[in-house]
Amino acid sequence: MNDLNYQHTYEELNQEVSKYPQDVTVIAVSKYVGAGEIKAAYDVGFRDFGENRVPDLAEKMQELINDCPDIRWHFIGNIQSNKIKELMSLKNLYAIHSVDSLKHVKMIGERAIGPIKMFIQVNTSEERQKGGVHSLEDVIEIKNEIDHYPYLFFQGLMCMAPVGGDLLAAKNSFSRLKLLSEKIPHAQLSMGMSGDYPVALDLGAHYIRVGSKIFR
Repeated sequence: MNDLNYQHTYEELNQEVSKYPQDVTVIAVSKYVGAGEIKAAYDVGFRDFGENRVPDLAEKMQELINDCPDIRWHFIGNIQSNKIKELMSLKNLYAIHSVDSLKHVKMIGERAIGPIKMFIQVNTSEERQKGGVHSLEDVIEIKNEIDHYPYLFFQGLMCMAPVGGDLLAAKNSFSRLKLLSEKIPHAQLSMGMSGDYPVALDLGAHYIRVGSKIFR
């Protein structure tokens, strides 16, 4: 994609999210592209980028540390215990969207070297292959653990729509997260991807994770 197309997509997404009353952050999911494509998207205005593998995040972060000084990196992948030490060594990490266990919160909190926004992943689609907690009690327990650490800041809840599902299935999944968030003060919502983010926005999403629409 050339810079003109990135500019068009940036303006199109901004126009879409501006219609909603809530503040919306568009996370450009860059897991399938290299540093050059990220730099091109950054140059037209994108600032938030999402990666799902720690080694890839570390490599791209290092490559772009000078050219993209204001970039905000979001880790959106499954958290592995043996990768947390490396993840916490990354100085420009802005947020983690996929926390779903007390063990991982403790490991992150003990190693964090700067402020990190934390989202608790909820398995609203009840799919076995997905991570995420399943109850309000689980969410509260993990949130309380997050609150123990000076560098960790609870930001909200995250979910993913069913794999291969239609927009109705996505709506049902996002609606469950919305209802759950209403029981947690100040919880923001991270939900919606390229194929279903308009549905997520209608239900109050504050963060949408858009990949293929940007990096076509």
